[in-house]
Amino acid sequence: MTKYKNIILIAFMLAIFTITTTRAAITCITYDEAYTYTAYVQRATALKDYLLAKFKIKVQTPAADNIKNQSQDQLKLQAFPGFMNFSFHDKVKAALSLLIANNHILNTLCITLVEFLFNTHYDEFAIRLPVLIFFAIYLFAVYKCYKNNLISFTCAFLLCGNYYLCEFYGLARGYGYAHTLLFLVCIAYIYWQNSNFNENKYLIALMTLLLLAASANTISLLIFPAFGALTLFRLYQQDNLKKFILSHKIFVSSFFIIAFMLVAYHLLISKSGKPLFTGTWIEGRDNFYSAVVLSFASMLVDNITVANILTALISALALIAFVISIIKNKIKNCDFVLMLIIFILTNVLMEFITHKGYMTDRVVLPFYCFIIFALRELFRDFKIKYLNIALCALCLISFASQIDLHATRDWHDNYHCRDKILKFYMTGQDYIHNAEAIENFYKLKYAEIIK
Repeated sequence: MTKYKNIILIAFMLAIFTITTTRAAITCITYDEAYTYTAYVQRATALKDYLLAKFKIKVQTPAADNIKNQSQDQLKLQAFPGFMNFSFHDKVKAALSLLIANNHILNTLCITLVEFLFNTHYDEFAIRLPVLIFFAIYLFAVYKCYKNNLISFTCAFLLCGNYYLCEFYGLARGYGYAHTLLFLVCIAYIYWQNSNFNENKYLIALMTLLLLAASANTISLLIFPAFGALTLFRLYQQDNLKKFILSHKIFVSSFFIIAFMLVAYHLLISKSGKPLFTGTWIEGRDNFYSAVVLSFASMLVDNITVANILTALISALALIAFVISIIKNKIKNCDFVLMLIIFILTNVLMEFITHKGYMTDRVVLPFYCFIIFALRELFRDFKIKYLNIALCALCLISFASQIDLHATRDWHDNYHCRDKILKFYMTGQDYIHNAEAIENFYKLKYAEIIK
């Protein structure tokens, strides 16, 4: 039976990756991807070229050749208009607020790196290549966890079978990066837990991955209090807290400095009109249940009625399982459940303080694996015959029913823009100008054609 499960899981993963890669290769750029590229990646590239020239690093690429005859001042102006008149403080602020001032920093840097390595420009697939690599890492990690008996076949199937999540592994946004990194955070915690909280190498890996997840999408900062509280508690419980801090004081100090910088960076972009998240604009979804909880169910099914039923069912069963765990005195060993409670309280507190609304839809995506691990702990004592088969079958049916190689659920209307824009510039046939970033992207990509 195990052999057949391996074959089924590998086949499912290969199918998922093929579908996601195909969509990433053939579809046009979406608004958010185009905005990231034209607003941030190009500035990062300009700064990179400036630094290469400043330090006289020779790179044999057309991009490097183009800047040979430009002065240092010209290169600075290319990176940041008005740069020469900036004070030191303003230069630092410019580097943050103009260069990569979105909450998907790692995405911007990875796209810049791919363009530097392969000398590509305005290539949709190349822009999405880094997140596809993270998707491959995620699928491989899930399979290895299953093979090492860290997770069950059903858990692995559910972790892979979220079609909405898979769509974002084919888009150059930070959600896929953050989800992969938070999955690895969860695995590092499980390994640390299995070592009776004594193997500090897993804790160091966990803390490092948390920082990377926050750099991938600053929404991941919301999970820090949950992991932080349980980590401190377990270290204190094992009488290892002081020993860990003293023996790794440089690492711990660096962690808090970088974490503080990420929080400060987020506050900077929040002040510039780019809040971490907002959910209250969605009518009728202005509370934690209808915004956050419903969003998790909506990932699995693209039907609001079914999602509401699924949300109510999962919530009721989870509450029953939670009460049973308390009665049986097992809740103290359910670390992910305890972290989930802290995570919920963190979200409620953030809304109380900031009044920016709760997370909804794609903003919730990075935490999907975390929720799966929490539910896994809650329901691990539930022994219902054929339940696992039913869950996998429903997951497969839901996934198959949503497959679309030509568009994604979000930005669905963006996928016709490339053809319409080219047609307009080639024939003069007008179209509705509602995607300026996409238009700018293709005007630059096809500059030679549409002159």
